[in-house]
This record gives sequence, structure tokens and C-alpha cells, in this order.
Amino acid sequence: MSALEAWLGLAALVDEIGARRLGALVTAAGDAERAWNADRAILARVEWTPRATDRFLAMRASVDTAALARAIARYDITIIPRGDARYPPLLATIHDPPIALFVRGDTALLATRAIAVVGTRTPTPYGTAVVEHLVPPLARAGLTITSGLAYGIDGYAHDATLRVSGRTIAVLGTGVDPASISPSAHRALAERIITSGGCVVSEYV
Repeated sequence: MSALEAWLGLAALVDEIGARRLGALVTAAGDAERAWNADRAILARVEWTPRATDRFLAMRASVDTAALARAIARYDITIIPRGDARYPPLLATIHDPPIALFVRGDTALLATRAIAVVGTRTPTPYGTAVVEHLVPPLARAGLTITSGLAYGIDGYAHDATLRVSGRTIAVLGTGVDPASISPSAHRALAERIITSGGCVVSEYV
């Protein structure tokens, strides 16, 4: 098994085990491959509950890491594990940082100066007017506009950025492969972001 496959396997278990627990396991084991193949002795070092240990061992057997590796290669997805030089340093300081990030598009944007523009999925005319007033000047000034690709303000923020040839990052709560992106009505917007020099990013494989 490669280090890539090990990271993919760990990331696939984030919802069930938790990024914080998995991060502690990688630290205790020494690297992702040892963490993925950890036995009960290694798991005991991180003081997991018996339930978490049993769940990890059972679910690990069901993850096809080779298939995950083929999928990220097919869609040109870059994996940035915690500890990688490209992993955003501020993100690493939060209480429960993602075990890894999955990115389609330009990973260099993760290191640029950015501002988040997020809001309701059902904006008022005033809300959309505020986006149109604020976002284009910020994008033209060189800031990367970060949002969540959701309906409403998020989508308007990405679109307003692209219309002035700005840089934008979409942070998703789903995988970044085309079939996983949600809402499905914004999959075309996600592709515009990528082809325009932006990126879509998620902690989910």
C-alpha cells in the first residue's frame, strides 16, 4: 500500500471516526501507512474508546483504497494531507483540523490572501446587491474570494468573482469529483471556477 492510499483510507473514515482521532493516530503511528495498518496495540496508544477501535478496524476492511486512488487520478484531484507544506497553516491550528484536503484546480490559491463571502441561500435583492457592490472590487484588488458553492449568496459571490476574472475557492461539504458536488445545479459553476484558475476543496474524498 502506498502513502497515498493510506491517506485516502483514513480520509474515508472521517465521518465515522473523526479527524481529530485520526490525526492523533497518524502522530502516534509515525506516518499514514502505519496508521492505516495499526493494530490494537497502536490504537491503545491513542486512548480510543473500545467502540471507536472496533469501528475503525471493522470499517477499514470495507474501504477500497485502490479504487479511491483511481478515482482521484481520473478527476485530477490533489490530496494535501495534514503536515504537507501546502496545507493552510491557520487551518492546522483549529480544534479539529481536516486529516487531509482534496483539491481540484490550482492548489496555490490556498496560500493566497483570501476573504470569505458567505450568506443565506434565499437572499433578498438587497443581499445580492451587496455582493455585487463588494465582491468585484475585492477580487480586482487581488483577494481570493472564498465561499461554499451553495445556492444564494455563495453562488453569487463565486459568479461575481469570475465575471471580473478574479480568483475564487469553493469549500465543499461533499467530495470534489463532479458526481459528488452539491448542489448539482452548481456543478457547472464548479467547473467554471476550476477552468478559470480557481479551485474546489473539501475534506471529503
